[in-house]
Amino acid sequence: MPLKPTFYSGLNKLFGLRFLSWHPQAPLPVARRNPSAVVVNDKIYVFGGDEFEKYVDGYLITIPGEDVLEYDMATGAWTTTGTMPTPRSHCAAFRYGATKICVVGGFSKQPYS
Repeated sequence: MPLKPTFYSGLNKLFGLRFLSWHPQAPLPVARRNPSAVVVNDKIYVFGGDEFEKYVDGYLITIPGEDVLEYDMATGAWTTTGTMPTPRSHCAAFRYGATKICVVGGFSKQPYS
């Protein structure tokens, strides 16, 4: 029995701690599933995530993305700032020092990349 496709989301909401309420923000330019995100200097950096699915020989395959997106909290604008060396999803990301972000692990189209 084939798997049903998943619907990916471009949803972007900010949770306010003062009133414990959600506030809509500009949606992601490309809907995705399982990206990683890190905040540095009032900007959110989003890495990879599955961008779409397709059937190959009867199997549902997810295709990880390679782009790096930047969301400016002050302007509400998204920008593509670059690409990762290997497209991936389900990866971990963390801030390292004042000006670096480390992205590790995850799923990729290439084995052991």
